[in-house]
Amino acid sequence: MTKWIGPPPRVCGARLASDQMLAHARKRSRGAYTMIQHRVRIDCRRVRDWESFHDLLAATLVLPAYYGRNMNALVDVLTSPDTEIKAFSADEHDPIVLELEHVGGLRSVQPEIWAAFMDAAAFVNFRRLEMGFPATVFLSYDSEP
Repeated sequence: MTKWIGPPPRVCGARLASDQMLAHARKRSRGAYTMIQHRVRIDCRRVRDWESFHDLLAATLVLPAYYGRNMNALVDVLTSPDTEIKAFSADEHDPIVLELEHVGGLRSVQPEIWAAFMDAAAFVNFRRLEMGFPATVFLSYDSEP
């Protein structure tokens, strides 16, 4: 769990302005805002196919046994992290930063999985914004192998 004060760090995959994030931040003493951000590291070298992709996410996020192991199920899990993800205790509006490590291989060897993962993260944020909630899924990665 990471805490920061002031504007949030620059992240990819979200169009949420600092003002919106501060509006959903938890106010602390003396007027400072502190937002709790959950950071999850995902080693993309472990993804060889769809099965290993869902195995990795289920293990890393500590997903329930009923996780459907498909992209629709992943979207549902990321839309409601407070009820689905057991790797940390999240409020429904806490940002989740998925720190993707070693993405070069995944992007070149499994481009379909990479594109589906990017689309899923973007759709989760779109869905939440449409419901009037803040975007919560942020992706952080270096394009180097």
